[in-house]
Amino acid sequence: MSAGAQRDKLLADLFSSRGGLSMMPIMAQDKSGIERLEEEAKASGLTLTDPQVAQLHGLSEAPKSMKDATEGASVQLGLVFVPVVASVTAVALHFSEAIAQQVVPRSAVHSGRCPCHLCR
Repeated sequence: MSAGAQRDKLLADLFSSRGGLSMMPIMAQDKSGIERLEEEAKASGLTLTDPQVAQLHGLSEAPKSMKDATEGASVQLGLVFVPVVASVTAVALHFSEAIAQQVVPRSAVHSGRCPCHLCR
């Protein structure tokens, strides 16, 4: 098997038949052809410097960091307000029970003597 045929088989095995076929013209280039392609890529802005790669990595991490910070703040706020919500709920429950006892005796609720829309 010739070197070109071995290269083509390797490309097809590594990058699937279709992907390997599309890479064959690039891989068939000699060193000067590859260097020319590299210069064209640089000129058109298709290559990245190491600092740009680091910036992109940081950019990809930013949404996760923001999500984690937001969830942490939400948990901490929840912990601050849990006692307040529990107290307000207890007061509201106590208040509604007191009103129910004054307006309609508990024994009359839903027994036909209750003025609610269910018993009318």
